[in-house]
Amino acid sequence: MVKVSAIVAAYNHGRFIYQAIQSLATQVDEVIALDDASSDNSWENITRTASEFNNVIALRNSENLGISATYNKGVANSTGDILLFQGGDDISLPWRRVAQELTLSNREISLSFSNAHIISELGLLLSSEEAPELLDKVRPKDIFQRLLKEGNFICGATVAMRREDFLISNGFSPSLQHLQDYFMWLKLARIGNFYQEEVPVAMYRKHAGNISAAVTQIDSRTKALETELAAIRSFFERKPSSF
Repeated sequence: MVKVSAIVAAYNHGRFIYQAIQSLATQVDEVIALDDASSDNSWENITRTASEFNNVIALRNSENLGISATYNKGVANSTGDILLFQGGDDISLPWRRVAQELTLSNREISLSFSNAHIISELGLLLSSEEAPELLDKVRPKDIFQRLLKEGNFICGATVAMRREDFLISNGFSPSLQHLQDYFMWLKLARIGNFYQEEVPVAMYRKHAGNISAAVTQIDSRTKALETELAAIRSFFERKPSSF
């Protein structure tokens, strides 16, 4: 029997974390819920939720490690054959586990993802135009080339993969501050095909925290993005068929 683990990473998601964990705890075998040294009540709410659901494992970083190291830690503490990833402010839909487990039973597929419903801070449904980078597009067969040329269009809150492919890809890179998920998708595209689920499997929340992160210190962030993008492209030029 295939075991499915969900990895939920939270940083100052105290207002949303219960709903985020609950949406997964009711359908997967285990949820690894991690607090990345939040300054709000995220940890208290994670432990409260873990006391309600016996398949939730609560972990806390003693210092802020960032999303890559936190997700990697979550995987290291999980036991599932299939891994679902989600932020502490997002919500998984009830059919997510069934749909993505079925998709990943095909050994030729290395990553399952979907479009996401966009919701507000209050949980109200927003227009998909609120997240134009995640809008559906025509998908060519060569997902690697499309990612490399167009950039990241995959919503991380909807991603699932097999543990073995995560390990082969060496997990998320802590050395990247902005494009760690993009780098991971490119590595997985070297392993197998991607499959976009027919219907959304998660709700992606747009709120003050993630919106401000996109506009604060925009000049320095743009330079950092350009530097990381150049490093990623150089990586695949040096290692065109492996990593």
